[in-house]
Amino acid sequence: MVILSLCTANLGVKSAVRTQLFPGYPKPEFIGLNGAGGFVKKEDIPPNVPDEILHSMNFMFGKRAFFGIAPASDGVPPHQYKTKLTKGLMWWTNWVIPEEYTPEQMRDTSDVKAHAIKLFADRKMMYPCMELINATSLYIKQSIFDIRSLPAWSKSRACLIGDAAHAVPSHSLALSLT
Repeated sequence: MVILSLCTANLGVKSAVRTQLFPGYPKPEFIGLNGAGGFVKKEDIPPNVPDEILHSMNFMFGKRAFFGIAPASDGVPPHQYKTKLTKGLMWWTNWVIPEEYTPEQMRDTSDVKAHAIKLFADRKMMYPCMELINATSLYIKQSIFDIRSLPAWSKSRACLIGDAAHAVPSHSLALSLT
């Protein structure tokens, strides 16, 4: 019989476990961008969106911004799943912000649609950005942080995993994961 005791810190760049176990390690740093996007329910997806977009992760790069699209369950984030899961889409982008959002600013997503429309309104080649922005049922936004390289990802029986160890900022996701 093998008994394993393991603590994992995988709660993102602001992991409290990482901070407690590795107090001298680099802290997350705000990088001057937000991450914003939304969720589109299956029934709200425009009918002419191609199957390639409905069933795979897609990135479109323009002069001002990129636009990421991927399938999402139920068109809402996992913590809001209700019953049967159906397919929807999630999309995301980012823009420069002068300082990190306060908790109140993150909860107020009323500006996300207007900012996203401003980025993509005259970008007809980036279909279906505008269609998805306008069909969105739930908008989200957050400040983006990165972590400088850590000297180690484990200590005794504790192990850092995911963003707690190596953040993958959304602005470089396509390059980091390909």
